Amino acid sequence: MHEPTVTRIHDATGSHIEPPLDPAWSDLNKLRWHAAVTAHDTGIAATVQDATYTIDGKPVPGHYDIIVGASSIGPFDFRSAWDYLNGVSTGATAASVIITDVMVRAAAEAIEDACLTHIGRDLGTIHRDDIARAGLEAAARTRRGEP
Repeated sequence: MHEPTVTRIHDATGSHIEPPLDPAWSDLNKLRWHAAVTAHDTGIAATVQDATYTIDGKPVPGHYDIIVGASSIGPFDFRSAWDYLNGVSTGATAASVIITDVMVRAAAEAIEDACLTHIGRDLGTIHRDDIARAGLEAAARTRRGEP
């Protein structure tokens, strides 16, 4: 296994990854699977490879480098590499609250609708909260997939 292909399957009980993690795989292949899941779920591709790690000139097996974009970090032991990939996934998930074009469009339409109810009035401080609230609520509805 070099770079596995994974798919997230959605069903009535939630979702799961295919193929599932196989406990019989080597640690390197487990980490490559985890990197594939991270890439599938976040769009951030990470490559895991054996690290060239030595102590006093003697190779130390069981250490890995992780490459994301043009950056490489390591050596990690298995658990630290797994945790690093969890951090990539968590960070990408947290960053996904960035407003998309669709959300901006929904917010702009909601703000426009709110402005129309106040035609002939200044959009000063009195109305800003209502306008901002309408835009944010519309963006949140769009994010949830509601009309």
